Amino acid sequence: MAVVWRYTYGFSRKGHELSLNFIANAINCPKTQVKREIDRLIGSNILTIEKEASFNQTRTLSFNKDYTVYQLDDSTLIRVQDTQESTEQYANQSTEQYANQSTKKEKRKLKENVDSFFESVWAMYPNKRGKNKVGTAQKKELLAVGIDELTRAINRYKAELAKETWRSPQNGSTFFNGSYIDYLDANYQPGGTGIQKPVVRFTGEEERREI
Repeated sequence: MAVVWRYTYGFSRKGHELSLNFIANAINCPKTQVKREIDRLIGSNILTIEKEASFNQTRTLSFNKDYTVYQLDDSTLIRVQDTQESTEQYANQSTEQYANQSTKKEKRKLKENVDSFFESVWAMYPNKRGKNKVGTAQKKELLAVGIDELTRAINRYKAELAKETWRSPQNGSTFFNGSYIDYLDANYQPGGTGIQKPVVRFTGEEERREI
């Protein structure tokens, strides 16, 4: 009864396809015993067959919540009522646990996707310093930008470095925590970084650097 309740009302649905094998595995019980008990519950109007089994489809069972039509003696009826209340509470708890587990799985999957994406763009960047300084929130922002545009941004930056060999690449943390924005499609201006090579001038015995 607990299995039927859980997979019907426990998941906010009136009926569900439940095979004898499925129920037997769920409660670790022989299939013959499960069949005997299920037939008894159907004959007592506790369970209802919503749809008969076909060649390629399992029988659909539902739980009859109207205990007034149960064909049982008084003592058994009391036990059924108690079981119904306990299984309903169990189903609600199981549903909540299932929802929590699903949320945890989704969060874990999201983190895996975020980390995997960051690893792929980090591998393209020339200076691998400061990796642990890029937090999860920033990685999510990078993921939102997308692999194609970030690839273009990195390539633009690397092209500038190739032309201006005197420049050293920023630490990876510096680039991915904000500098990459200047190299995105909407912001990039070729040659518009405003960075100039230091000019060394000599005046007598003094050396003065102007940037």
